[in-house]
Amino acid sequence: MKILFYNLGYGRGHVGSIKDYLLKINRFFFLSKQVQRSILNDVALLVTKEKPDIFTYAEISSGSFWNNHMNQHEYLLGKLGVTVVVEAVLSKYGETMINTLPMHNGNANGVISFRQADISEHYLAHSRKRLVFRTELNDITIFTVHLPLVSTDRKKQLHELSCLLKAATGDVVVCGDFNIFNGLDELSLLQEEAGLKVAGCGEFTFPSYKPKIQLDVFLYRFQDESIVPTLRVLPLTTSDHLPIVLEW
Repeated sequence: MKILFYNLGYGRGHVGSIKDYLLKINRFFFLSKQVQRSILNDVALLVTKEKPDIFTYAEISSGSFWNNHMNQHEYLLGKLGVTVVVEAVLSKYGETMINTLPMHNGNANGVISFRQADISEHYLAHSRKRLVFRTELNDITIFTVHLPLVSTDRKKQLHELSCLLKAATGDVVVCGDFNIFNGLDELSLLQEEAGLKVAGCGEFTFPSYKPKIQLDVFLYRFQDESIVPTLRVLPLTTSDHLPIVLEW
């Protein structure tokens, strides 16, 4: 099994340095389709090369005025072609007024599965970024999250997430951009209450041009405790986050 997670940064192509953000500050307000296609083409090439069973991601646009109304999810589907079995893209905010705000409209997360799977969603009660994707196939459930920047909101969401994970049966994997600027200790709740383990050895994922912190994480709980999955951080700098892969 191979799962790929990537925070796509809405296809803006920032690498995470202050200089780069300033030089490309216009991309926060208007993003040409040419730039988006170039970045998403590189993402599609990565997916084709890695051949994951599940590709799940944060920060993709389903189309808004600032990105010239380009549906990035649909573009990726077109590049990946008939190998896609099931997919989903949803607002990270749910059905709220936030979706109508100019800089939030179209902001979404997505899942693409190359195997038969059931994809469903759950919206947490706290904060703005509330979407949790749940992808089920065979005897494994994969949760994808993108937690908020505010630490108090993250803590509330982690409590909610812990309840979801404790109720899940079979093998469980959780992945996403956790925005844990205070370190992996923030995830101790998931380890203690839901019995999850953090994959890898604390590999840094942000900023992509010179990684200094781990924001993107895989956690897992397997029925066969002898299985130790392998985590890899991939050197693709089409976003300010690096993509990560879990494989076993």
